[in-house]
Amino acid sequence: MKQSISSLKEMQEHIVSDINIPEEFPIQDVKLVAGFSTSCKGDKITCSAIIVRFPSEEIIEKKTILRKAPINYVPGLEAFRDGPIIMELYYSLEYTPDVILLKGHGIAHPQMCGIASFIGVETQMPTIGIAVKPLTEIKDDILLMDGKCVGVVVKTREYSNPLYVSPGSNISFNACREIIMKLTHYPHKLPEPLHLATRMAKKGIVEKGEEKNNEEEFMSEVAR
Repeated sequence: MKQSISSLKEMQEHIVSDINIPEEFPIQDVKLVAGFSTSCKGDKITCSAIIVRFPSEEIIEKKTILRKAPINYVPGLEAFRDGPIIMELYYSLEYTPDVILLKGHGIAHPQMCGIASFIGVETQMPTIGIAVKPLTEIKDDILLMDGKCVGVVVKTREYSNPLYVSPGSNISFNACREIIMKLTHYPHKLPEPLHLATRMAKKGIVEKGEEKNNEEEFMSEVAR
């Protein structure tokens, strides 16, 4: 590992200090939404992005890259493994999204620094973390940490487990919920841009015969 765990934790603290969660967010100004997703196999990471018009969901750009992971898997520090590759893909896109959706957590993370917070602070763009497993306390559909709201529970499909949604940075809790609900449609559990990006990222691995093309595997989640 090129950087020590202690130095990564220091960087994590700096990122957290720059997180901004506004009380209100002008959702009416959102025209483009992107979904970014990664798929890992060994030391290789496939990263895919889909950008759609909001709220029509017309796809205007999609792109996938395959890179070597910059660091090994470290629990709680996955953002430093996936983040640099997501950033590379983000800066290579033709269009700049108004909101970025990421599979993983935002501030609903033990260090308040999930992948969505990492990307939100680095890009200064509104980011939303969407996870399938909670890492915090839940009460009345609110994700809590030390008694403070850090996210919301969102059920997008009847008879299925909910999503655990938290802002990464630069977006409000209410806007997170509203955007996720507007972009999620039966039979998919994830919002459409993230669903498509996840399929693309997995397909990049599937074509090499290394993974099964299975939606439940798409939803497998680690503490990002």
